[in-house]
Amino acid sequence: MQEYIKYLEQSGRKVYYGGGIPWKKYRGVLIPASPLPCDSFHFKEGEAKNLIKRARVPFIRWTSDSTDRPTEWWWIISRPPFSLEILSSKLRNQIRRGLKNCEIRKIDAPWLAEFGYTCYRKAFQRYKSSKPMEKKTFVVQEELKDSFDYFEFWGVFVEGELAGYCECIIIDNRLAIDIVKYYPKYLRLYSAYALTYTILNYYINEKKVSYISNSMRSIAHDTKMQEFLMKFNFRKEFCKLNVVYSQLFGVGVKTAFTLEPLVSFSLRFFPASTSARINTLLKQEEIRRTFL
Repeated sequence: MQEYIKYLEQSGRKVYYGGGIPWKKYRGVLIPASPLPCDSFHFKEGEAKNLIKRARVPFIRWTSDSTDRPTEWWWIISRPPFSLEILSSKLRNQIRRGLKNCEIRKIDAPWLAEFGYTCYRKAFQRYKSSKPMEKKTFVVQEELKDSFDYFEFWGVFVEGELAGYCECIIIDNRLAIDIVKYYPKYLRLYSAYALTYTILNYYINEKKVSYISNSMRSIAHDTKMQEFLMKFNFRKEFCKLNVVYSQLFGVGVKTAFTLEPLVSFSLRFFPASTSARINTLLKQEEIRRTFL
């Protein structure tokens, strides 16, 4: 984990400490720095508010209390065993088509930095609100990762052209699927099916990782990727969502939540991006209240 913290710092991300673990800013708020589930720490509200002040963020968010009981928050996780035979017959056929149409192989950070930008940029044709970074920024980010052993990269190719790629992070024999991008025109050839199967088979059956994670529930992004992964025997592993607000921001969120019908009507007159952010905050507050 220390090496990952070193990567964050070298990439210009400031790391904060509280509750015995490191934290990073993500979209203007504070979350645990680890890309993997981390609920084995105790965090008091007073310490959280102190961290909010130091980081100058509107709120801090983390998960805790893993449970078998269904809740409104979860991580998407795949654990052993994994094999082609446990998947549906339809999915097995789609995987076989993908493996027939595509070539999957490991790549490295310098190769991706040099040849991956077109695929990265084209992937954003499928996103409604996100925009790709400039090529120079993309190259710098990928080249930096070459200095750290816990990044691993996979590419799926169609007739020699990069049709998609996946960046993985391995920490303590656990794997996080960090970035996945697909060139849209090749999806009809089942490129996503071939790459996903190959990664699961390699890391679970050959590398013997304890689990593979595709992050937690998302309320701000399209969740089609997580729905897709659940076909491959990924599961929801339930937990508690914790959110602590700064004093002023908390008053604003809780007032808006109380006046939700009026707020929803008013959002019609706001730009779409602003409305989406406010709706995300209100949904998060709704979920947070289920744990009180």
